[in-house]
Amino acid sequence: MLDDGNSGMEGRMDLLKRFLLDEDGIMKTVAPIPVGASKEEVEEAVVAGKIALYDDGRGIISKAPWKEEDGKAMIETATERSISCCGGSSRRDGNHQR
Repeated sequence: MLDDGNSGMEGRMDLLKRFLLDEDGIMKTVAPIPVGASKEEVEEAVVAGKIALYDDGRGIISKAPWKEEDGKAMIETATERSISCCGGSSRRDGNHQR
């Protein structure tokens, strides 16, 4: 396994995330609920708005708008205010392009 700066369980959990592009224009990041989490902890996270349940054992941990342009999925990320596609990104202010 490559060292990507993550260690232990957090790094392994990143590998289990799935990104779902729904027809409604919302990309959902789905991740497994940690094995050791109790039912009460999961319910508290749902009530606090930290996750939404997706199915048994998985939760939606984030959502972002997406659209298709020229056959590619374009995802807007709120943290960087950028548009990401196929591993690259370009900031709206034009200061950075990959």
